[in-house]
Amino acid sequence: MPWNPGELTLDSAALHPGYARWRTAWQAATIRPAKTTPSSGPDSMINNTIRAEVRFSFKGKTHALDEIIDLDQFPVEAGDMPDFHRHLARMAGIDPISYLYEVLESHDITFSQATGLAADYCHDGEFDWAGFDKARREEGDWERILAIVQDTIAPHELDAAPALKAALLAVYRAGKASVR
Repeated sequence: MPWNPGELTLDSAALHPGYARWRTAWQAATIRPAKTTPSSGPDSMINNTIRAEVRFSFKGKTHALDEIIDLDQFPVEAGDMPDFHRHLARMAGIDPISYLYEVLESHDITFSQATGLAADYCHDGEFDWAGFDKARREEGDWERILAIVQDTIAPHELDAAPALKAALLAVYRAGKASVR
């Protein structure tokens, strides 16, 4: 009797070894928080994504991990670069407490095909997380400032007055720092 994917049960993992890995990857891919602040710049409505690839061999078998990562799922205020090795391992069903994971960690990840704001920080297989994270935080600050002043000052007027723009950003950041 052929296997019907519509008949998945709790016992399917035992009957179909690839099911548990597929289910874990599917859950990780579908349970992601939405972007918290929509972009108002030229890349609005474009998610910040990047392709992460790594190839390595372990016990005579070549492993090639390749994922498109939604960078918007990582908190804006985090500051630290996410552990992309761990993220790729989770998506591939690799246990982080294994020799296979240690071999994965010893290889560099190649980044490419960035979209949104991330495209400005991905060059020659490298990704500048610190630069991207700073730009993303600044973009979020500007979105909040524009929401506050939208009834008083038009966005094009701010672009024409860089001193005013700098002053508003400084005041916003000072207020934000005093709340912490």
